[in-house]
Amino acid sequence: MGAGHVLPYSLWSDGVTLWVSDPVAGSVLAYDLGSGERRADRDVDGSAVGFWMPMGVGGDGSVLWVSDLASEKVYGFDRASGALSPARTVVPGFSPRDVWSDGVTLWVADPDGGVLAAFDAATGETLAGRSLAGVVGSGTRGLWSDGTTMWVADGPAAAIRAYEVGSGEPRPQSGFDGLADAGNSEPAGIWSDGDTMWVLDHLQHQVFAYRMAPNNAQPPQTQHQHQADQQHQADQQDQGQQQGEEQQQEADQADQQQEQAEDNAQEQETGDEQQDADQQDADQQDQQQQGQADGQADEQQNGDEQQGDQQQVVVRAEDEIGEVVVSSGAAGELTVSWEAPVLVPFEYRVSWAREDLEFLSFRFANEAHRGNEWPSGDATSVTLSGLEEGAVYKVQLRARFRDARGKVSASPWTDETTATLHSATTLLAQQQADQRDEQDDGESAQHQGQGTQDEQDAEEPQIELPPPQIEFVEIVEQDDEEEPVAAQQNTDDEAEEYVPFASDRDKNFVPALPRLGSAGQLVDVPTDLWSDGTTVWVLSGGRKWVYAFDWDTGTLLSTLNLQQLLGNSNVKGIWSDGETLWLADDYGLRSKVVAMDIDTGSLLPDEDFALPIDPWAYPADPESLWSDGVLMWVLDQLTMRIHAYEVDSGERVSSRTITLAPQIAQKRVAQGIWSDGVTMWVANSSKGKLFAWDLATGVRRSQLDFTVSKYRSEGIWSDGVTMWVANSSDGKLHAYNMPVSAALESLSVAGVDFGVFQTGTFAYAGTAAAGTTSVTVTAAAAFPDDATVTVAWEAADGTTGTGTTATLSAGDNTITVTSSYDADGDPDTDNADVRVYTVTVTVPPAADDNS
Repeated sequence: MGAGHVLPYSLWSDGVTLWVSDPVAGSVLAYDLGSGERRADRDVDGSAVGFWMPMGVGGDGSVLWVSDLASEKVYGFDRASGALSPARTVVPGFSPRDVWSDGVTLWVADPDGGVLAAFDAATGETLAGRSLAGVVGSGTRGLWSDGTTMWVADGPAAAIRAYEVGSGEPRPQSGFDGLADAGNSEPAGIWSDGDTMWVLDHLQHQVFAYRMAPNNAQPPQTQHQHQADQQHQADQQDQGQQQGEEQQQEADQADQQQEQAEDNAQEQETGDEQQDADQQDADQQDQQQQGQADGQADEQQNGDEQQGDQQQVVVRAEDEIGEVVVSSGAAGELTVSWEAPVLVPFEYRVSWAREDLEFLSFRFANEAHRGNEWPSGDATSVTLSGLEEGAVYKVQLRARFRDARGKVSASPWTDETTATLHSATTLLAQQQADQRDEQDDGESAQHQGQGTQDEQDAEEPQIELPPPQIEFVEIVEQDDEEEPVAAQQNTDDEAEEYVPFASDRDKNFVPALPRLGSAGQLVDVPTDLWSDGTTVWVLSGGRKWVYAFDWDTGTLLSTLNLQQLLGNSNVKGIWSDGETLWLADDYGLRSKVVAMDIDTGSLLPDEDFALPIDPWAYPADPESLWSDGVLMWVLDQLTMRIHAYEVDSGERVSSRTITLAPQIAQKRVAQGIWSDGVTMWVANSSKGKLFAWDLATGVRRSQLDFTVSKYRSEGIWSDGVTMWVANSSDGKLHAYNMPVSAALESLSVAGVDFGVFQTGTFAYAGTAAAGTTSVTVTAAAAFPDDATVTVAWEAADGTTGTGTTATLSAGDNTITVTSSYDADGDPDTDNADVRVYTVTVTVPPAADDNS
């Protein structure tokens, strides 16, 4: 299973090829069942479907069936070509999960309805007489049948149930529990060849294989398990003659597999990556017969990349390497840097080759234009030298892990990354450009260099809080896909022309976050932010702290240690109404939105709301937050949707869900969200974009997209005039001009405290002093030269009027502020942007008022 998977869900095989679906990545990828090698030529081509979330996958004859959660259809694809067969589309009338077919009947799991629905595989007609009630439920993940028994994977229960196909009667003797004891914590897709049952754990990104007992009369014995399970099996060898015979049969089969794997390894003569994959398979069989493979230790010493005691199709999210950047900083040199995986490896393998060559196997010595480097596990970069100047090189890398017993496993390869090497001529030109940039940014560069020297001088890793500071730097954003909008330079003699979406370099803010001083450790970097216009709160993704800075001076005001307050947590996003700070805590199955007092840091558990586990209905991987005070929108990384919840009750409002488009959804790189109450922007850390959607309808508004920094643009926040983007790569908050709109930048009512004004919040309420008869309303448009602002009011006694001085009476009074902007200035066209803000002012009766 390759690195292209985000959340693998279902699998099916014809005995030669294994297909694996991934609803988040929007893909159905193919693998060789024997070696685990990718078979891209047999992938399912979903381009004709468009945006989809492929869930179940199953085949019969020449058709490969794939259920799509997005369109709620089951599509038939030609198994040989992977092309869509439109005539084989089935519309089940519900949200389909896994599928299975015998060529005559197509069964589709409906967990919400509790039915395993049957359809005619040729016509798509419902076969009510063959549907099975009570067979599936909310935990149903995978299906497989031998024609008489239907096996159903129950994910939360870590079990596989068995039922009679004709009647739906349970067959407990054929089902089996206890998969969690074998390390399979969340079984999803299942498939069998009649002897072995393959079970996909979609949370761990692993495929486990289990031996099915003869006639399915006994629970299957695991064929590939974790190290502890293998030891347990060995301890049980003396318990009965029958069990001993079964274990001997298993050992005989493993010997045959081992011999076959060794034969395969001897046939390999080229230095491509197929050699690595086959050798991995051979090494796995060696581990099953510990001590029986005489050459195992020698192979490990020679650097074999074994998969440990896992099945050959293995992807673990915690092993995966993050973003990889390849650049040329000197003639003939290539620098590769990467984001380390969650688990610390003992070393990396960096494989490089000129673009026209294949990568070199690790068994061969490095050649002139291709080779391997082996950085230590604490490294996050390596420089390759002696390469061909001006040539294009490609790079891929993987992390290597060693367990307590010395067994080696490896993460998936990263995607290939390419870069053109500098020649002496291009390097000179680049150096001259860099010198010009350094002259412009001399003061900033000098200060940052001193900070770096301080870290190098530290004898031991320390956390220090340097004096807070604001740096103003010139940034010219680049984008490979679109020509960047040039930012305008302020001068004393000429006013700057306002350019929407352009980078406002003079406003860039560098929060003084502490940095850890030891190489290889996480560095404090901004990953999200929120501001009330006076103070800016910055979330540090590295240390999970929240820092509060004075927005004007950059002075550090306070800190919150989230790890200390919350214990085990993984906070990714923040939002506040000025009193409560909400945190998007993505901590496994305990994911939730946590509330705390923004001034004191005290937790407010009554205001928390949990996020249900089922990722296909509710978010389970909260990444970012935004609220209008009534609804809280939560960006979910698993389903690539933005779900809305009532702030007061925590109840989900499904009608307000926004489904992100393929350019974001299929890359799983949505990071931060923010809205002005009309448009929802989503930061994409890979494409260097802020993508826009209509908040009310969920429709894309591409004309309002931003082009921002290409790498690691994450959290976003705006005051209606400037969009601030937290960049975790350079540690800055980048400023970009907002598009002209009718948004208000500020709103206040004299003598009335209605909380923090926010551009995207339209309703406020506050209390005036008893007996107050009038108040002054101050409202400023974000774009005063373009928008028109009017104020109207209605007193509690029914009196109405307009103007910034509002008459009040005892009771509830309503002040309405309307801001309008007509993009083309033509009142006859429907291009007006009108936003209405209301403030309800309650006036208690005066002490001598007997009414």
